[in-house]
Amino acid sequence: MIIIEILKNIIVPLLLLISAGYILNRIFSFHVITLSKLTLYFYIPILVFTKIYDTNLNFKLLVLIVFIVCVQVICLYGLNYFVSRILQFNKKIRASFVNSVILTNAGNFGLPVNSLAFNHDPLAMSVQIIVMAIQNFMTFSLGIMNAKSSADASILQDLIGYIKSPIFFAVFLGIIGNITNVEIPLFLKEPIWSIADGFFVIALITFGAQITFKDLKGYFAPLLASVFIRLVVSPAIAFGILLLLNINGVVAAALFIASALPTSRNSALIALDYDNHPDFAAQAVLFSTLFGSLSITFIIYLATIYFL
Repeated sequence: MIIIEILKNIIVPLLLLISAGYILNRIFSFHVITLSKLTLYFYIPILVFTKIYDTNLNFKLLVLIVFIVCVQVICLYGLNYFVSRILQFNKKIRASFVNSVILTNAGNFGLPVNSLAFNHDPLAMSVQIIVMAIQNFMTFSLGIMNAKSSADASILQDLIGYIKSPIFFAVFLGIIGNITNVEIPLFLKEPIWSIADGFFVIALITFGAQITFKDLKGYFAPLLASVFIRLVVSPAIAFGILLLLNINGVVAAALFIASALPTSRNSALIALDYDNHPDFAAQAVLFSTLFGSLSITFIIYLATIYFL
């Protein structure tokens, strides 16, 4: 069966590497912040640059992806606000709840899933990279605005921080190199592309090392709602948008899979920074990742049936 093949060839390798990261961290007590920075400031920017450089960029496609992702986020934001009102969440829990749904792990989890699901297809990877870029922007804009709703914060400062990030420059340089067809010297290309190839392993090892089962407390209602909306409702919304716009092929499949990724760990970091129930935020990341590792199997299966 296709589902068994997806589990065996895509999900099991992911879980093995995530588990390896968790176990190794329990044994050796990694400096997780260093691993995280290595992934964020070194591996991801280089991967982003190489994939954009190798891909045939299409401005219309870029606009389409941005439009679809924005429509989906608007739908989710409205739904989250309605649910938080119905369940009577206070301002702090509502801020973390909304971020736990709209901010996804498009990097450490999404890029490896995309790479395995599409057998390293450059077009599919480019779609995921654009989604990741949008998610990074939303983290330092909409995500901070949500946190700011219950705390005093400087949105402009966070946006400037994003613009200064290496991922932003990697996207820019990748686009310039792609458009101008600049030939990269072999002595630079060999190590750069080798580093990009190593992203898959280091990203999942790092993600596994970041998972913790400490201090689990009861946030049953918001946690259940967060995981359900992130893993079930979000891809359902994306599926409807793609059908309405009559989009098929690799682009549609990649966007559909990207819509079902688990919660970003950045949502937990933001909650910690602004004291918006960080325990709930950490649990949302943990449980959406655990359940998302299984639900993404079904999403990939649906993507192959309806879009490929």
